[in-house]
Amino acid sequence: MKKARTICGAAIGVAVSGAMMAAVGLAATGTAAYADTVDDVIKDNAWVWGSDAGNAHADGALIVKNDIDSYMRLDLSGIRPDAKSVTLNMSKKNAANTLKVQRASENLSKDGADTDTAWSESNITWSTKPIAGDTDSVSVDMAGGNVSFGIDITKLVNDAKAAGDKTMTLRLSTEGTTGSDLYSTRADDGSLRPYVDASYADDEKPVDLAVKTPFSSYIANGETAQKIVNIRTDDGKYLAVNKSTGAVTTVDSKDNASLFAIYGYDYTASEYDDKGGAQQTTYAIKSLANGKYLTIQNYGTAKNQPYYNMSGNAYEVKATASSVLWNERFYLHEYAKAGKIAIATHLNSLRDGAEGAQSPVQATDNGMTAVAGDHHVYKYTFEEAPADLLEAHATVNGTSATVQWTPVNGDADAGHYSVEGATVTSADGVLSATVTGLKAGSRTVTVNYADGAAKASDDVTVRVFNHPGVTLSEQQLDAMKEHVAKKEDPWYSDYLRLKNTAPDNTASADFVDTPQEGVGRGDQPGHGNIAYYEKASAAAYFNALEWVVTGESKYADKTVEILNGWSDKLDILDGRDQILGASLSTDKLINAAEIVRYYDGGYSVYKAADFARFQNLLLNVVYPVIQDGGAPMNANGNWDVIPINTMIAIGVATDNAEIYDNAVNMYKSPYINGSIVNYVSDWGQTAESARDQAHGQLGVGAMGDICAIAEQQGDDLWGLENNKLAKAYNWAAQYNMFSGEGELKAQPIDNIFGRTDNWAKWSTMEEQGVYRGQLRPIYETALAHYSKVPGVDTTWMAKAAAASRPEGFVHYDNLNFDTLTSYNGKAEKAGTTKPYFQIRTRIAPWYQTAWNAIAQYGEVPEGSNSITGGVLPKNYTTETTNSYFTTQADGSVKVAARQKDADVYRLVTNADETYSVQDAKTGKYLSVGEQAADGTNPITATADKVGANEKFTMTSWIGISYLSHDGRMVEQTVVGSDASCATDKPDVTKCAPALRLGTAATPAAAADTKTTNWLQFTYHDAVKVPGDDENTDNNSGSGSNNSGNNGSSNNGSTGANGSNGQNGTKPNGGNTSGNGSNAANGKTDAQGNASGNSARLSRTGASVIGVTALAVIALTAGIALSLRRKAQ
Repeated sequence: MKKARTICGAAIGVAVSGAMMAAVGLAATGTAAYADTVDDVIKDNAWVWGSDAGNAHADGALIVKNDIDSYMRLDLSGIRPDAKSVTLNMSKKNAANTLKVQRASENLSKDGADTDTAWSESNITWSTKPIAGDTDSVSVDMAGGNVSFGIDITKLVNDAKAAGDKTMTLRLSTEGTTGSDLYSTRADDGSLRPYVDASYADDEKPVDLAVKTPFSSYIANGETAQKIVNIRTDDGKYLAVNKSTGAVTTVDSKDNASLFAIYGYDYTASEYDDKGGAQQTTYAIKSLANGKYLTIQNYGTAKNQPYYNMSGNAYEVKATASSVLWNERFYLHEYAKAGKIAIATHLNSLRDGAEGAQSPVQATDNGMTAVAGDHHVYKYTFEEAPADLLEAHATVNGTSATVQWTPVNGDADAGHYSVEGATVTSADGVLSATVTGLKAGSRTVTVNYADGAAKASDDVTVRVFNHPGVTLSEQQLDAMKEHVAKKEDPWYSDYLRLKNTAPDNTASADFVDTPQEGVGRGDQPGHGNIAYYEKASAAAYFNALEWVVTGESKYADKTVEILNGWSDKLDILDGRDQILGASLSTDKLINAAEIVRYYDGGYSVYKAADFARFQNLLLNVVYPVIQDGGAPMNANGNWDVIPINTMIAIGVATDNAEIYDNAVNMYKSPYINGSIVNYVSDWGQTAESARDQAHGQLGVGAMGDICAIAEQQGDDLWGLENNKLAKAYNWAAQYNMFSGEGELKAQPIDNIFGRTDNWAKWSTMEEQGVYRGQLRPIYETALAHYSKVPGVDTTWMAKAAAASRPEGFVHYDNLNFDTLTSYNGKAEKAGTTKPYFQIRTRIAPWYQTAWNAIAQYGEVPEGSNSITGGVLPKNYTTETTNSYFTTQADGSVKVAARQKDADVYRLVTNADETYSVQDAKTGKYLSVGEQAADGTNPITATADKVGANEKFTMTSWIGISYLSHDGRMVEQTVVGSDASCATDKPDVTKCAPALRLGTAATPAAAADTKTTNWLQFTYHDAVKVPGDDENTDNNSGSGSNNSGNNGSSNNGSTGANGSNGQNGTKPNGGNTSGNGSNAANGKTDAQGNASGNSARLSRTGASVIGVTALAVIALTAGIALSLRRKAQ
């Protein structure tokens, strides 16, 4: 058990950043939950210009800037003379500044002198503001963005009281030229309003209520009652629950009171550092009257109901939840000397980062409530009471299961308990029984207790899962190995991508791992270093696949090394985006571990003890972060489906039926924002499809991964809501293959939180980044399933899968290489799979991903990107400049077209595993010409056949691809006769990037490449190439020989070709791009994000697949900080 922790960085009712506290050098006095809040101390507050630009403003903000001051009057009568400290608590947004706080006159001024007229919010102006002069002051450094902080004003208060003043006016100012918005007493969100508290010598500092941890896993400890109690208020009344409504009120008599079970969720993997987040101890309170948990969430069934239980501005706490998720988690602060406990809740504040806040819970005859901005402490007495409550938990190991529980009412006599077919033992306060001879599937084990009249029982589900049984089964791995051994396409082509084009050495046994004790994603506070975890997870999975295919132990050894390194060292995942950080990469680690643990009997070097340590990592480090999905951040649906995917994988890998069932229930729940019920519309559009295609496809892909894992265990999630997920795949594929104008149904999609801000609901397509055509690697797995389901239309997912096949590496957020692992269509000879694509530059201003930039170079008709009309507009366009390469008359290859008119190229895999790029229109190959005087070589599409000068190596990276020849990188050089072509502001109508072989050597790390090296491959349907045989099928297989059929007679596409699409739609390609900034998760740009590990690029090259739907640099985490409610 860890040491008790004082509450000094997360005060009741105030959002506090631990990093902020450290930065300003403040003690915890302003944020301590034990300090007394002084009621109504702030009487007046307003901001005023420093010149005649304007008068005072009494609104929701108190602005400070070099020419704007704010004033605040405090009533000092409520502050006791023996106050040790007095703190003004404030919250802010916008710019970082040094805030100066000093005493000022109580009166208005005139012509630089005091008057006898007291200032107020209604009479203060720029010319009459109170005089501050040279009075004492205190200063605090305010961090940028959304932070809350305390200002020690003890000396100012003492000076005022010593002078006999009953009130005190404070002037708030800064010398900064960019303003900071402090929240005033009129802020809409009560938790952000300023308030004053004072601490005294006789204050007792509360600590988290101690949590007993008798079991080895976080979830088992959390779901075992710590104590059974009656709860008494300070006025001597007791809490009682209405069994039918769940309402919690107070009653006079203990005889009419309800019993409550108290549960504690204590993170034991590392010490809590007062920075908030998933590592903070939380508690659940269960009413034994109706078996429901206390919650602030509304679990009604009305359509479009409010997300929270609300009565006016008060959140109602009711016993209506069947299980514990984010809104059932409370904070219990114990005042041990007084024998009291304060209950607090988070309301709608965000858990991770600087936004976390707590508000006190009050119980009265009228109900149990919490109000934002209430800073009082309501104390309760927990009177322990007997109750015959038995709660059992199971740990499965092979074909046996150990069932454990804590004593009922302290009775540890093993003879009072029974489990059929097993012997019960008792040791160290825990009772156990081991059930053997289990078979695959689920079984219910019943634990019975009897001691005279006292009886209790509990059923626990024990499940033996299929292994390997996360994303890939033994049969899939066998098939993959067999197809590669026979060099059958498309498996073999994707294997070559794995072998030769994965970035940063991640598919090599030479990968250098760097395990960390802490990994943080997103804004501080946090450890950073997420790139180490991303690359290591990918390397573990990729090397495991290499081991299966080749049988070479060096690959399995590397996987084991990575798994053991992180299992032994990692003890915390933090940062503002920790939910995503703990989810997106962990699923690859789990897949890797399942392969080396179970495939073909398992790799002998990976011992049972190694795997047990990995399971411990999943249960006690990862699971606590992801257990509530995205709800702790009021986040979009991706923040639910991504952790649910990892959660269901953890359930399988740890043989934990409870975790597995939790994930399945969340995926199906109407109360989860990212569930199949809420996230996908009836026509297939997802909530984030209009945001950008990184987020839109990432969520759909994660849902498919969830379904694939469940399918391995015999559970069908694919078919939920009448196969609604298939519609989501088709919608995303059709849009990203440049089809649907004027007919594809599209409209703003609601979320269950009721949020309408521009981080949660979008009324224009690509509102936060224009990435149409950038196919994520998500379609192959879904097609493998749905193509076998009668009556399900797979038209567009089949086209997208076929166009981007072989899938290769696209992004660290995905598993990648799904053609290798999941394709189940017809086999063809090696070299048959030749993807077709258009080549796009990533150099601005030709490449544009923001609407305002696009509009600078051409007309974007008003409303042409709006979806408020219910369909994708007919005149919808995402381009106003040429950004695609075409082959010129002289054979040179330069940017000279937009997508609809651009040349199509195809990638040819050579016998020596190099790649050649062929112009599909002319049949000519890209060729490296004679070296010029500057050391570069022209690249032209002029070769009739492949020789040494037509061969390239290729690397795939985060949404881009890059090519090399003879150890040098292909680059884009801006050419043109206009003088602007040599400047940083070229005229796009007169200048254009052209392909050349540069002089720079291919770097070891992908992060060391440059934008001029990056190529975006936008995948396209197969087209006829001069010289091909009449029936040559180049990458046109559908996946399961029934693309676009399955009952859809008007599709015009069959399994053999995947072209033409529905009703003869034009064969524009679909995919790829994505830049180095991951919009799906708010990471930094590609270069910054991928730093950390070196990569051997002797077989460099950009995967043909190359591109993932990513966010642009404009959507980096820095901008994400600017909005308090932003949760991606």
